Amino acid sequence: MRLKTIFLLLTLTIISCTSITPQENPVIQNVSRLSCSISELDKLMAFGVYFSSLSNKEKKNECNQLRFNYSVLNDWSSGWALAYAINEYSGCGTINDGIKILKKIHDTKLNSEQIEWLISYQVTLLTQRKTIEILKRQKHQLNLDLKLSKEQLSNCQDDKKNMVLKIQDLKSIETSINQRLEEK
Repeated sequence: MRLKTIFLLLTLTIISCTSITPQENPVIQNVSRLSCSISELDKLMAFGVYFSSLSNKEKKNECNQLRFNYSVLNDWSSGWALAYAINEYSGCGTINDGIKILKKIHDTKLNSEQIEWLISYQVTLLTQRKTIEILKRQKHQLNLDLKLSKEQLSNCQDDKKNMVLKIQDLKSIETSINQRLEEK
């Protein structure tokens, strides 16, 4: 898998260096020199492609490696990749873990503007995902409460029917007793 990733990164680098020139793109005409090395942003994007192609077992192993690289080696790009992995694969950690990691990386201010934006956007996505999961749990709880209420209502209706039948039986007995008393 790593060989495929390296090949993909190399291909992307070659394509990006040969296909975009300042003359073809007016936005980058003012750039004095294009860097043909793989930038940090390219690495982060390539990681997303790589990670999404892994099996769940491989994702779990990759997450463990990223967690080690981030916590022990203090590698911010591993932290970002771990937060991305958390967003894609729940076995990597909690959403709160991802948000904490990204906020810590963002606070270091060691990154480019593009990466800062990407980190902020990833925090926004994780926060929205957290909100969605909270709403799903609330919906699930409301559905359970509704189901319980329906069962209770059904039981109450059954009890009501039984009570009505008993009252009718008592009225019938009362009517029968009254008729016998009148006959005597």
